[in-house]
Amino acid sequence: MAFLELIHADAAGHLKFAKCTPHVSPRAWWLSWKRDLKLFIKCCPKCEAFHRGVPPRQAKLHPMLVSGPVERWAIDLTGPHPAAHGYKYMMTAICCFSKFGVCVPIRNKEASTVAKSIVDHVFLQCGMCHEILTDLGKEFEAELRNELLRQFGITRLRSSGYRPQTNGVCEVWHLTLNSMFAKIIWENQRDWPDLVPYV
Repeated sequence: MAFLELIHADAAGHLKFAKCTPHVSPRAWWLSWKRDLKLFIKCCPKCEAFHRGVPPRQAKLHPMLVSGPVERWAIDLTGPHPAAHGYKYMMTAICCFSKFGVCVPIRNKEASTVAKSIVDHVFLQCGMCHEILTDLGKEFEAELRNELLRQFGITRLRSSGYRPQTNGVCEVWHLTLNSMFAKIIWENQRDWPDLVPYV
């Protein structure tokens, strides 16, 4: 039981069976380990408390054509979250090709704060890109950010108004992040900035 708790809660981040099996199989083996793991996940109180039901049927997806890693970043903000250590929002960026994600807690939604977090945590750590996909938020439409992108030679792609599906790669990642945060955060929700690197 302690081994399955360690795998499911820590290594796999409370994700379901398909994400837990790669962590179990190289570390241990017993005759009924798959059945035991499925039963353990079904009985996990944190997962059952967060269960949202079966998602509705959706139309077929249109693939996003990207030719290589770090060519296009999808960027979005989440929040406002409960204020903790001065942070209220989280900037998320995900590479549309490799699905590598970056999460950064930020103090506000001002254009200068968002631009600085993008430069410091995306461009300087992962390299320059050719395109950025964002929604129509004020922080993404500001002159400071547009001037920054113009100087770097980056093309700005905008999603349609009230159509979050355009930036679906970021929205689906937010769903996964929220699910993992909900299962490990304290009841007062004041420790979320400390948990961002671990999630």
